[in-house]
Amino acid sequence: MAVTPADGRAVATWGDAAARALVVLTATAVAVVAAVPELNRYVVLLGGITVVASSAAAVLPFRLPGTLAVLAATLTVLLAGTLDVSPLRPLQAVADAALLLGLVAALAAREDVGGRAPHAASLPLRTLAVRAVAPVLALGAGAVVAVTAAQDVVPSVPLVLAGLAAVVVALVVAAGAHRS
Repeated sequence: MAVTPADGRAVATWGDAAARALVVLTATAVAVVAAVPELNRYVVLLGGITVVASSAAAVLPFRLPGTLAVLAATLTVLLAGTLDVSPLRPLQAVADAALLLGLVAALAAREDVGGRAPHAASLPLRTLAVRAVAPVLALGAGAVVAVTAAQDVVPSVPLVLAGLAAVVVALVVAAGAHRS
């Protein structure tokens, strides 16, 4: 909500409405992609909780509903990946990972729009390309792991080494992202 300088009352802006809608739409997309093609009732229930929590996060000025939305969406994706053995699951896992990153970004944009004064300026310390490196690397590593996990292969030394390398890269990226 933006505050008009004349009388001090809250007025919704298009940017605020778009940020709110993006939170709900992204969370709904996570739930839908995780639930299909096999509609397990527990996955559908967690997907519903995700949508409700994201709706609350879009409306309420608190961070707790957003945290609950991300937690519910993550649990939905993990449960769907565990229960569904369709050949499309690796592709869905990568799509859900991208949507989860999008959900976190949408929640961050929503919180940024809602908590800023109308004339306040925000200056990023790093460019968008530099900030996008860690999520893109994480998404790429997740895609490799998802595709590799779907293959019917005999465990081998190179496969185990590749898995260990992916874990090390994920830890380095997470530590680097945490510091910034």
